[in-house]
Amino acid sequence: MEREHYIVVEARNVTKQYSSVSESMALKEVTLKIRSGEFIILFGPSGCGKSTLLNIIYGLERPTKGEVYLREKKLFEMSERELDEVHRYKIGYVFQQFSFLRNLNVLDNVCLPKMFIGEPFNSRRKRAMQLLEELHLDQFSRRYPQELSGGQQQRVALARSQINNPRIMFFDEPTGNLDKKTGLHVMNMIRKMNRHSKKTVVMVTHDPSYLDYAHRVIYMQDGQIIKEKNNHRLMFLTAPKESK
Repeated sequence: MEREHYIVVEARNVTKQYSSVSESMALKEVTLKIRSGEFIILFGPSGCGKSTLLNIIYGLERPTKGEVYLREKKLFEMSERELDEVHRYKIGYVFQQFSFLRNLNVLDNVCLPKMFIGEPFNSRRKRAMQLLEELHLDQFSRRYPQELSGGQQQRVALARSQINNPRIMFFDEPTGNLDKKTGLHVMNMIRKMNRHSKKTVVMVTHDPSYLDYAHRVIYMQDGQIIKEKNNHRLMFLTAPKESK
């Protein structure tokens, strides 16, 4: 990763308070700069504010104080249409809960974001099948999400998040409900997305075993960033060759 990579998302002095009670302070004057091509992990115990921060920089929640910038444009001064464009094309988000439509098969669930923007039937299905093939899920395209394992569902969610080719990806505890082997498989796919496709990745986790995947780890506690750690071994690592 080159040092001159530009800032794509920035939180400036972001505070989030859910009521007037001081104990409800989820974030306290958090400032964070995210550069293009980075793999960042927000790390800390449950309730430390990492998921709240992710939701705010995505635009799902408004901060009580502070600002969020997307390429130097204030996120919360965007119109509803502009914010919708951000969510459809610029930032993909894989939530803890996948929210699949149970009456649609895997292929149609992956197609949904393309359907919402009116892309023709054949072209959206072609793109969806391409993604399913890349994630070794093409044989499950006609099955329903509830018929798949947790790891397979996670990969379907990954495919759906990529259908409009966003340059920035957010992940909220992507391995939280998976066994270790499946979790490592998902992490390797996310790392490949960062290295090969040059996507910016911001991921929330409480599992310390995944920290070495990140260029930068943001340690959070009680709604604050308490330290940052750079993984200099990865900072300038070129994309590895595909194994055959």
